[in-house]
Amino acid sequence: MKALLIVLVAGALLASCNKNKEAAQTAADTQTAPPSQTASATPVTPAAENAPAPKPVDLVGKPAPEFTLTALDGKEYKLADYKGKTVVLDWFNWQCPAVKAYYDKPEFVKTMNAALAGKDDVVWLSIKSAGEGKDGYDPDETKKFAASIGKTNPILSDATGATGHSYNAQSTPTVFVINPEGVVVYAGVFDEATSPSDAPKGQNLAIAAVEAARAGKAPLIANTKTFG
Repeated sequence: MKALLIVLVAGALLASCNKNKEAAQTAADTQTAPPSQTASATPVTPAAENAPAPKPVDLVGKPAPEFTLTALDGKEYKLADYKGKTVVLDWFNWQCPAVKAYYDKPEFVKTMNAALAGKDDVVWLSIKSAGEGKDGYDPDETKKFAASIGKTNPILSDATGATGHSYNAQSTPTVFVINPEGVVVYAGVFDEATSPSDAPKGQNLAIAAVEAARAGKAPLIANTKTFG
């Protein structure tokens, strides 16, 4: 039954949870590519322009792309303000079946709040890259959903899709863990739904990556395949 649920969730996600991809493409069409993360920028060649978009896993081991976004409460958040802390970013869409499947799990929100939102040296930011008129955009409905499940961490709006594009977060949920030095140490999903076979059953891989980063270590599992 659990396997069937995972298949159904993954299928639903493919059909309705790739809204970030639309926003990311819009951003790609209307804005320049994000700055290079290396010390010296490399000129873009015609071949590079036609190269496949990077996958979230491609960011592992690299500096996290900077962003400045406004949360639903009107407060501005800058990634640069959290150097020295472990940061968790997750792409969130309250209308996505896969996102709802996670938040419907017993103790999921409670566990996340305790592990991520309950420590001074850890910052948990959710990002929604839905543009106006798209599924998951409505700020009021997003607030209602968050309140109904006890989700207390900030939810940032990326309506243009620029931040989603810089992280290549094309589906929800996609999770990144950034260590205190500002380097991405984990990219993937929250837990065992699509995790490697050697991951402990039910382990929250994002939390495991946070614990490793806080200890100055690399996580045992640095990436998992996202849905979609």
